[in-house]
Amino acid sequence: RLCNTDRHSGNILVRERDGRDVQLIPIDHGYALPGEVGGATFEWLSWPAAKLPFSAEMRRDILDIDLDSVEAALRRRLPALREECLVTLRTCTALLQAGVEAGLTAYDIGSMMTRPEEDIDYDQPQDVEGGAPAHSKSVLESLIASARRQAKAVDEPEPFERILDGLIRQRCAEMAAAAGERAA
Repeated sequence: RLCNTDRHSGNILVRERDGRDVQLIPIDHGYALPGEVGGATFEWLSWPAAKLPFSAEMRRDILDIDLDSVEAALRRRLPALREECLVTLRTCTALLQAGVEAGLTAYDIGSMMTRPEEDIDYDQPQDVEGGAPAHSKSVLESLIASARRQAKAVDEPEPFERILDGLIRQRCAEMAAAAGERAA
């Protein structure tokens, strides 16, 4: 439920015992809670286990996350943590919980947080200021942008998170329905 934008294979240690892999240890948590969602990289998306359903115990643990308690603990331990980082935590936790409720896999949920890979010809001039190629948004970035647009049009206090939660739940349900149709 973190949006670590730097979770690549170089930031995962493998602890071996008797020549067998027994434990994966993530390191380098500097980008674990960025101020905005985008550009996440998850090495584990390529692992076969990411496409397996969550166990009943894991589903229960995810759905039981008490975000208010987690936020309070983070505020106590990291008083300098910026509010926008907590918004990222709330957003990613909402996505995780909605995905689990819909029956999605870790792969499905993680794929919603990563930008699609694009074939960019770096030898061709780019139509972007500074010469860097533009990137497509992740599904989650698009949902956030849509929620912001809709929240501006609504005349009520704090509609953004409510609207975003609804959009996330709707997209997870659509993905689950599409996966069910493919399996049938």
